[in-house]
Amino acid sequence: APQRGIVTQLDSTSITIMHSGRMSTKIVGLTSINIRVGDTVAAGQQLALFIGASLVEFHVYLDGNAVCPLSFLSSATRSGIGSIANPCQ
Repeated sequence: APQRGIVTQLDSTSITIMHSGRMSTKIVGLTSINIRVGDTVAAGQQLALFIGASLVEFHVYLDGNAVCPLSFLSSATRSGIGSIANPCQ
């Protein structure tokens, strides 16, 4: 989990977590999901496995509106990302 929060939605390949009254994240491209809707998760907690190394989507929402997830990553983390299919404008 990117931050502490409560799991609000699941399907076979994605997890949505509400982190505060304003921010949530959605991670797509997962398998072996080992949590349920309503579970509280901790920052850094393993929630699932990636389906493949080549395609993982990470979405950040603020007040329900999509925002650029790169702005929430440290510069060291951003530099360690090999390629980004749809970089934020």
